[in-house]
Amino acid sequence: MRLMPIVIALCVVVVSKPANAQANPDSVKLRNDCRLAAQVLRTGNPAPHLEWARVTIRSCEFDQWADAAASAIRRARGSTDARELAAEWRFLWMVRDAVLFDAVRGIASDHTASLPSRLWALRTLATYIDPEGIYGALTEAVSGGSGGRPACISNRAAGITASFDGRPLAPDFADQARRTARTIMEDESELPVLRSAALCVQAAPVYGVSTRTAND
Repeated sequence: MRLMPIVIALCVVVVSKPANAQANPDSVKLRNDCRLAAQVLRTGNPAPHLEWARVTIRSCEFDQWADAAASAIRRARGSTDARELAAEWRFLWMVRDAVLFDAVRGIASDHTASLPSRLWALRTLATYIDPEGIYGALTEAVSGGSGGRPACISNRAAGITASFDGRPLAPDFADQARRTARTIMEDESELPVLRSAALCVQAAPVYGVSTRTAND
C-alpha cells in the first residue's frame, strides 16, 4: 500500500507531459513555421513560399530573423531584379543585429555582387547610422535619376522610428560602416554611383533609436 502514492505520482508525471505540450499549440506551430521560414529564406526554395517566409520570419526570435535575412541577402546578392531585392531588403533597417550588420557590410564591399544589391547595402548602412533618415534615393539612383548620382536623403521621419534588437552592435558600428564606405569612395575602379552612395553613408548623422519589443 505504501507504493501507491509513488505509482500515482509517476502516472501524473507521465500524463502531464503530453498535456503540457498540447496546452500551447500555437507556440509549437510558430517554432515549426520559423524553422521552415528560415530554411526557405536561406535556400530560396520553394520559391512560391518566399513571400510567406518573409512575413513569417518577422514573428520569430530576432536572432532567427536576422540570421535568415543575412542568408537571404547573400543568396540574392547577384540579382538585378528590383522587386526581388526590395522584398529581401526593405525591412532590414529595422533589425539591428551584429550578424546581419556584418552581412550588409560584406555585400556593400563585394565586387561580385550586383550594383542594385550593393546600393541596397549602402542604403541600409546609412539607415543603421541614421534610422530617422529616409534614404530611398540611394537605391533609386541605379535607374538613372539625377544622372545616376543619388541624393543622400529624401526626407526625415523624426520620432516614429522603431527597431528590433538582436545581438548587440559593436559600440563603434557607425565607424565600421563609414570605413566600409570610405574604402568604396577611395577606390577609383568603383562606379561613380557607388562612390556617391558611399559618400551618403559617410555623411549620415547619428540619431537615437526608439526600440519596441515583440510585446508592444
